[in-house]
Amino acid sequence: MTNSEEQALLNLAMHAAMADGGASSDERNALEKLCQDYHQLGVPMPSMDAVVRAGVVKELAAKFKGTPHAKLAFEACVVVCDSDGSQGPEEKTFLDALKKDLGLEAPVVQAVQAVVQSVVTPPVVSAPAATLPAAPAVPAPAVPGTPAAPVPPVAPGSSLPAMAPVLKPILAQVGAPPAAAVPARPPATARDLEPLILDRALLAGALDKIPEGYATMAVGQTQIRMVDAIARAMGQPIDRDQASAFIASLGIGQAAQAIEGFFAKALKGLMGKGTPPPSAYATTYALGRTACQNYVKPGAITTADLKERFELFRQRGQALLLENEAAIRQLATQINVTNLPGMIRGPQA
Repeated sequence: MTNSEEQALLNLAMHAAMADGGASSDERNALEKLCQDYHQLGVPMPSMDAVVRAGVVKELAAKFKGTPHAKLAFEACVVVCDSDGSQGPEEKTFLDALKKDLGLEAPVVQAVQAVVQSVVTPPVVSAPAATLPAAPAVPAPAVPGTPAAPVPPVAPGSSLPAMAPVLKPILAQVGAPPAAAVPARPPATARDLEPLILDRALLAGALDKIPEGYATMAVGQTQIRMVDAIARAMGQPIDRDQASAFIASLGIGQAAQAIEGFFAKALKGLMGKGTPPPSAYATTYALGRTACQNYVKPGAITTADLKERFELFRQRGQALLLENEAAIRQLATQINVTNLPGMIRGPQA
């Protein structure tokens, strides 16, 4: 793919992200920041005028119509539109027009959408996850700067034996309405939830390693479900929209994260000139640790302080990434479109 084609593909994805009329202010802020970053790589800023954007999308799609890259262009836009777990009316309209402008046959469109949908809506009962050798134990600071204490090692999809009584029923409820009954047990502590956070970070890190586009969206879904599970385990049941809003409040927009991750893999030429995105492992670890601090007593910590703690935890996650690199790479070899939905959902009761 030429440099101009890579720019056009990025531009098309940015327009897909702008199609969501219901995005929160935090999501829009993250997207605007990404637009500014890509503008430095020669990608034009999308217009704020919807009519103008529609015309530009047709022009961009025409560049890929009838080429081998048409499917990649559509896949990128589907991943962006579904990054928050669902498509709004505006996004459905955008994708319906795009598939026609790209000249894609129905079987190609259906194949892309089927893979994405399987990631967005994992089955209620997870498939057995692959067994990995135990990862090395890692320290678990209660808050940045405090002494660390070891936690038991855990592999993605494992039974989490030490936490099974708490986590399995909680994970089984993830995605249910906030009014769903919560098991009558003491709320979990941040230390209790450390194995879950490490497990989800390991999965996100492995997804970072595989080339398929759906893996990027799966990182976001893993993070949303993790935050949901943490809140429920701490006695604060939420829904996926609230989990997404919390993540966005820390500066992690789902659409922006999907674009960064997708094109870091797909566009080696153009993206190699920019700053690489933060590792999914470190970001997911930091989200989990910050969520624990938020949901132990919601509202007690300001958003600014949560953001500061999130960045400190992300630095800690980068250090842990080096220690767990071998386990991450091994898990990446075992992930495929068939077993991924079960891995995202996590261990079940």
